[in-house]
Amino acid sequence: MQFFPPISSHLGKFINIKDSSTNENIKIQTPKLKVYKITDKVIIVETDESIRKWLTDFENISTYHFKQYLPRNKQVSSFEGMNSYFTIKIKDDTDIFYKTDNLENDIFIHSLSKINIGDNIILLIETPGIWVNRSFYGITWTAKQILAII
Repeated sequence: MQFFPPISSHLGKFINIKDSSTNENIKIQTPKLKVYKITDKVIIVETDESIRKWLTDFENISTYHFKQYLPRNKQVSSFEGMNSYFTIKIKDDTDIFYKTDNLENDIFIHSLSKINIGDNIILLIETPGIWVNRSFYGITWTAKQILAII
């Protein structure tokens, strides 16, 4: 991972994080997760121990770099690492696929209507970096792709 110096805006500061090998935003594919809650803007999933550990490690590294770049800031972390639930933003350009037992191929449908609470999903999520405002700092994850197993 490569961390860049903070950029200031009217909303606060932003520390860009890139994949060192591709120079792109950090992207990960999650293991199979269970949907806890879903709206048209966010999906909340139940996490297992492996994803909680990965998120905690990522958040610890990010916090270290946040404190290196902005050592005097007193913001509180909004990280979700050890929580049982993980919130991911959904955007208009999020690709949504469905896979059923009786079909050989995935079906691409740009609609969340078939995803229900309790369904299993696999996500490709992305973050551009660490945001900082007056009170908090954190990382926002956005779903690039959702594979719902229905």
